[in-house]
Amino acid sequence: VKHTEVQGKFNRSPNAEYYKIIRTETNVAPSENASSLKIGIDTTFTDIGLQPNTTYYYWVFAYQSLNCSGIRPIYNTVPITANATTLPCTFPSSTVNIGSTGAFTTLGAALNSIKINGASGAIVLQLQPSYNPTLETYPVFFLFSIPCMNDTNTLTIRPGASVASVKNLTSSDTLGTFIFDSGSYFIFDGRPGGAGTNKYIQIENTSLSGNAIFLKNKS
Repeated sequence: VKHTEVQGKFNRSPNAEYYKIIRTETNVAPSENASSLKIGIDTTFTDIGLQPNTTYYYWVFAYQSLNCSGIRPIYNTVPITANATTLPCTFPSSTVNIGSTGAFTTLGAALNSIKINGASGAIVLQLQPSYNPTLETYPVFFLFSIPCMNDTNTLTIRPGASVASVKNLTSSDTLGTFIFDSGSYFIFDGRPGGAGTNKYIQIENTSLSGNAIFLKNKS
């Protein structure tokens, strides 16, 4: 079980020819004619695109071979059932300092933690004077798969208010220093502390074939 995904498995029924899996959001048995999540002989399934911290119910109808009229009868009139609750998004809405004196040393480490835990609100990753861009593992990936990000739960990267010079994030990666793969709701703000007119974030790529920022898959 993940924030937006459930994987399931059930035991094969004797004489069953195929199975129909139905998902509901209430613990009320559906009709076997209800819209299906999956139909086939496989006894595993993956359900994606779900809402975090939500309980889903799964019902499996089994079918056997053709009867005399050529219609496939239900093998189990009472479907087997189970439920699963997706994970809540728990990374707090907060300003998180990045650097040797911060909660994370690198942006990559902070982004990985947010991806694992999901964004419970708007997050600001604030580069401190102690932040060393050379410690990053490039390219730094910004992915669509960070759970719970939306137009409210955004992620902003900016220098801290005490940063007095440009933080230069540079790589020679042949694709990009930063790669956005279907990434949305990310904000770069070069102003220290989000105020004033100074622009203290610089992103570069020294490879002739690379990009400073590479956008792909409708980022």
